[in-house]
Order: sequence, then structure tokens, then C-alpha cells
Amino acid sequence: MGVLIFGAGNTYQKYKHLIDRDKILAFIDNSSYKQGKIIDGKIVLSVKDGLKLNYEYIYIMSVSYDEMYQELVFGGVPETKILGIHNLDKIVRKSSEQIHINNEMCHKRVIAFSHNLSLSGAPWALYGLMKILKSHDYNVQVASSTDGELRKYYERENIKVIIDEKIDIVSLDGLDWIRSANFIIVNTFLLYYLLERENSDIQVLWWIHEPEDLYKDVCGLHNINLDRVSVYAVSKVAEDAFHKVLPQINVQSLVGGIEDCGYIAQAEHREQTLTILDIGAINKIKGQDILINAVKSLDNQITNCFKVYLIGEYDKQGYFFNNQIKGVIDTAYLSKTIMYVGNYNYEQMQKAYQNADIVVVPSRHETLSLVAIEAMMYGKICIVSNACGICEYIRDRENGIVFESENSDQLKQAILWVINNPDKVKEIRKKARETFLKYFNITIFEKKVITVAGQIESSPQI
Repeated sequence: MGVLIFGAGNTYQKYKHLIDRDKILAFIDNSSYKQGKIIDGKIVLSVKDGLKLNYEYIYIMSVSYDEMYQELVFGGVPETKILGIHNLDKIVRKSSEQIHINNEMCHKRVIAFSHNLSLSGAPWALYGLMKILKSHDYNVQVASSTDGELRKYYERENIKVIIDEKIDIVSLDGLDWIRSANFIIVNTFLLYYLLERENSDIQVLWWIHEPEDLYKDVCGLHNINLDRVSVYAVSKVAEDAFHKVLPQINVQSLVGGIEDCGYIAQAEHREQTLTILDIGAINKIKGQDILINAVKSLDNQITNCFKVYLIGEYDKQGYFFNNQIKGVIDTAYLSKTIMYVGNYNYEQMQKAYQNADIVVVPSRHETLSLVAIEAMMYGKICIVSNACGICEYIRDRENGIVFESENSDQLKQAILWVINNPDKVKEIRKKARETFLKYFNITIFEKKVITVAGQIESSPQI
């Protein structure tokens, strides 16, 4: 008995080299143009004709999962027979390329899964966690479906990095090389499909970082096996977002921490022009347009007092947003005040923090904010949207400044307040630094990580 593939387009083409095509009975597709054609030796049928075959499962291989899922259910297909792109365990072909990991069981072996190896928030937080485990004699490896700049940092720490594109399309059951692990870390909710497993022999730490908006297109949660899974979130915002889709699951707190680069005192006699940083991918969620609108509404005399640096680049999803805000900058004649500088590496970023006066986090959604934490580490004034989880730790006008999300006028007033109150700013900078030391220093994080790892290791084995 074989399977049906619903969708014969781009998604299938992307992953077909990983699929054992002998297990495919046929394709089904709603396009009359494709019906009757032969693709990779298999016929394309209408949905109606395909459902007449004796199939084991139907795999939806399309970005239009919800619509196609409803069509199949309406057509009488049991939900248990409908699987998505991340559930190809049963039809993935055996790879000739072996991933070499010592399969001898070890009570200190941990494999962590990262959705990518970029230098962004969640992958970077995992990097810090894995360094802690390694320093406590854990045998750690990090796995991702795609390579990235963060790999260099892992390799500097002699932490093995595993790149396996099958991570995109299978659950933990489909990855033979994890069998030697004592426990698994699944970093971010985005990798939820790894937990759509039958085998729950290995304990899992699931670390949640995402805001509510990133859950809207999630499907197939009923297939998750939460046996022997411990869920932790980086903030109350992340916990609340998770509970919107899985309200019955207990979630504990695991707030990230970073190494203290040391307090860099601001020079007493610096240039009159203030430096404002906005750090993050250029997209609507990060809210660069809110900052730009705030600056646009200020008098020219005020805007001559500072420079804004947008550090980050846009991805495919941010293309139109990027063009939109560039248009606002140009039409408002702000190109000499607001500057794009692209992505910075780690060293460039730390230098930028040191030279900054104000760091703005105007995000529409942000479960914590690594940017704000780093700014506080350097004792900088941080102006943060109240949609950010970091606001749990910020008292307005005491150790930072909070403004109402999407309210560019409040952000404008916050910038003016900083410019007009230099004496109060000194005290806020001092308290920002104290907040970092109390809640986000790596030593605080280290104690929590080792406690959590010990609890997982001591849990009963199956």
C-alpha cells in the first residue's frame, strides 16, 4: 500500500530528492492542466479519482495546507490519514550519506535542534545554552536543516554541528542518529513537527521563543506527542502565546542570559549628535516604520541633534515593507538622519552598542528582546514598545522607557524626553545596567540551565 501526494508543484519539487518514489501511488491535484500528466513516473489524478485508490496516507505538499486539508476531510478522508510536509518519515528514502555520531549511550549527551544557524535571537540564545552545557562536561551537538553564520561560533567552541536537510520534513522518529542522546533540545515552537513522533524514549526540553502571530498558520498540532516533553518559555509573553494553541500544557520559565562584556562608561565630553540604534530584520513585526514616523514628526532642529542607524536587512517577506519605509525616508528628506547600514557581525554589533546613546525596540511583537538586554548590559537608554516581553523588567523612566505599541507619537515624546533630561538619563543608564546584572547575566542563566538539565537527566528512563 502506498501514499498519495496532494500537490505536484514547487513544494514537491523542493523535497522530491529525499522521497522514496516507489512508495508513491499517484499525485492528486485540483489543476485540470496537471491532471492526466505523468510526473516522476506517477500519474496526476483529480482528488475525486485519487480517493478511490487504496492508499495508506495522503501527504499535502503545498503552502495551501488548510484549504487542502478541509477539502480532504469534507471528502471523507479520516484526519489520521492526512499528513503534511513535515511528516514524511514513512516515505523518506534512506540516505547514502551517513551522519557520524557515536551511538554509545552517554548520560551527558545532548542534541539540540535549531530552526536555523543565523545570529538572530532564538538561535543565539541556544548557542549560549549549549556553551553552558559543554562547560559542565555535557557532550553536545547542534543540528539544523540549513547552514549559517552561527556555525563558526559553535566550531570555535568545539561544538559539533550537524546539517541534515531531512530535519525540515521528518519527526524525531525519522532521524536515526539521535538514538545516542540522553536528551533532546527542540529550540522554538517552529520545530513542533519534530515532536509528531511515535517513539518517546528520549526526554525533550522544548524551549519556546515565539510571539502569538507566529502561531497563526500552524497545523497538525493534534499529532504532537508530549510524553516526556518539558516545556520552557523565555518570557510570560512567549508562555501566553504558547497557551493560545496548547492551553493544557504546563510551561516553566527559562529566560536567556548573555555574557557580560563589561560596562563601557560613556565619555563625558562626546559629540553633540546623539546616536540612536534600531537593530533587527527589516520587517513589519520589528516596527521600523513606527520609529521613522516618530522621527518624521520632529522639527528639523531636533532631528539635527541625532543620527538613527537601522542595523539589519530585509528578507523576502520584508521586501515591500522595506521599499515602503525607504519611500517615507526619501519623501521626508530624512536620508541624512536615518541610515541603513545592513547586517553587522557580532564584533561590529558590540562596537555599535558601545557608541550608542539610545537603543529603540519598536517591535509590534517581541517575546523578550536580545537587543534590549544587550543595550542594558552596556548601560544604554532603551526605549521599548510595551508589546515586548522585556517590559516585565522595565519600569518606565527608572531603568528604561516604555511606549505604547504602534504609537509613534509616544515614541517621539520618549526621544524628546531623553534629549531634554540628560541628568535623569545618567541614573536610568545605571539602573539599566543593574537590571541586566540581576536578571540576564550569564551566571544567572547558567544556574537555571544546569538545574533544568539535571532535572531532565534524573527523570525516569523508559
